[in-house]
Amino acid sequence: MAPPALPGGPGRAWRPRPLAGLAALAVGLAAYYYLTGAATTLPLVLVPHLLAQPLTLQTLAVGPLALPVQASGFVVSLTHDLAGPLAQPEAATWLVALLAGALAGWVAVATTLRRTSFVAALVPVIFLLMSLNLDLVGVFSEEKQYFLGLSLALVGGLAFGLHAYGGRVPLAGRVALCAALVAGLGALLVFRGQLSPTELALHLAAYATPGGAVLVAALVLWVGIENVRGLLWLAGRGAATGHGPVALRGGQPGVHRPASRVVLGQ
Repeated sequence: MAPPALPGGPGRAWRPRPLAGLAALAVGLAAYYYLTGAATTLPLVLVPHLLAQPLTLQTLAVGPLALPVQASGFVVSLTHDLAGPLAQPEAATWLVALLAGALAGWVAVATTLRRTSFVAALVPVIFLLMSLNLDLVGVFSEEKQYFLGLSLALVGGLAFGLHAYGGRVPLAGRVALCAALVAGLGALLVFRGQLSPTELALHLAAYATPGGAVLVAALVLWVGIENVRGLLWLAGRGAATGHGPVALRGGQPGVHRPASRVVLGQ
């Protein structure tokens, strides 16, 4: 059975793209934690309460007096209350892993762009690495930004090397090199840092959330602008060739021929 062909390219076999799978994973995790995050972070639990209640067992007659014999009693009641907020290290680990994969893919794709686009694509990477506060992990020093400088030098150096001298390196090789670099920096944080893996995941997830939100907003804005430019370009091409909306549909203009007429002689 032949593989299905793409609508825009006859005969091209459809293959799943790694970035498409990464985007689907991000959407799936976002939907899952959107539906279950509130109940997991602030769970509704039963809280027992003990109320001291003195009990009189019997009365003891001592001469003309009647002395009560008491015992300490407690009344147990159960109420519903919100516990937490509880940290979710598993969710933080997934977020950090997704962020690492997105960072490697972003840098790898940026190295294939032209010079101006390449520089513009590396600016968000620098902003993200600065917002993570990696030096607080304590790999070298908590007061000096040595690890940040090392990260910027390695990521920027690899990206520049691939952009300037790696023209023959395929995209898969670029992604593999960037992923290996990100994995090496992550291993350095885990094994040389002063935080445990759970605390490290929570630290990166907490500091990556504001920067990641800004980057996602910028990415959405950029994609929207590029879509408008693409539609304007297609409309201009259709107007220049005289096909009109046909060019926007990607079809071929039809050939209209006048209907033939048969003239009957008298």
